[in-house]
Amino acid sequence: MSQYYTIRDLEALSGIKAHTIRIWEKRYSLLDPDRTGTNIRRYDTLQLRKVLNVALLLSNGHKISKVSNFSEEEIAVQVRQLAEGNKVADLSIENQINQLTTAMITFDERAFEKLFSTIILRHGLKDAFVKVLYPFLEKVGLLWCAGEINPAMEHFITNLVRQKLFCAVDGLLNEETDPSRTWLLFLPPGEYHDIGLLMSYFLIKSHGRRVIYLGQDVPYENLASTIDVVQPANILTFFRTGNAPEERSEFLDHILTQFGDRNVYIATDPTRVPENPPQNVHFLHNIDHLVDLF
Repeated sequence: MSQYYTIRDLEALSGIKAHTIRIWEKRYSLLDPDRTGTNIRRYDTLQLRKVLNVALLLSNGHKISKVSNFSEEEIAVQVRQLAEGNKVADLSIENQINQLTTAMITFDERAFEKLFSTIILRHGLKDAFVKVLYPFLEKVGLLWCAGEINPAMEHFITNLVRQKLFCAVDGLLNEETDPSRTWLLFLPPGEYHDIGLLMSYFLIKSHGRRVIYLGQDVPYENLASTIDVVQPANILTFFRTGNAPEERSEFLDHILTQFGDRNVYIATDPTRVPENPPQNVHFLHNIDHLVDLF
């Protein structure tokens, strides 16, 4: 079954206003959407990719009056020319994110690999994750929650990013043993979305700290023995998306019981911060808050 998108989906994915897309259709016949029984526009994946590519060309000096006369092949050629010679690395972050979005919706691993390499050339490995991939994944998460991309697309792209993060972590070597500079990272029981934890793993280790990474779905009863052995000064974990207030309260009770004498950092949305949290508990609302700790 084909994947279809509304005009609002195109706006969310490309950054081009729905009003502008309608003008492109009427004035330049740039797109030819299908219509539902109630006359609502719907676009297939090829038309979404065309909007993303056109947005990229316009941001690099092309005029819509000229681009609208290009065939599909000519648009593809122009986009490839931007990519050749690492020119993708010279694009704005917004355009790099749009290119990553195109790779996601078309399940194009080769395009992702090339984009990732050229983004690193411009930003360096650390800033590639912080300035481009992290905002991109935030966008993916919002689009997934809004139902504007299907779960297969989200799984495809996050698994590619996960692979890159593991490779990046493997490339970081340090001999740090000081407990005061040691971090323990874990996700609580029932939490499997580890991309944010992996990003934190890379960032903390890139600052020369020792990191004990336990990963997903760690039972509380297993943490005490780990802490006895490792003696970390700092703990980092995540509140689960959508968890109920009573679950968060239970979570903090575990934090107090097991980590009362250590610095605990919890990454979560500001709306999930409880009133009067323990003094040793600190909340991180975005990646910059973590970076600012070093």
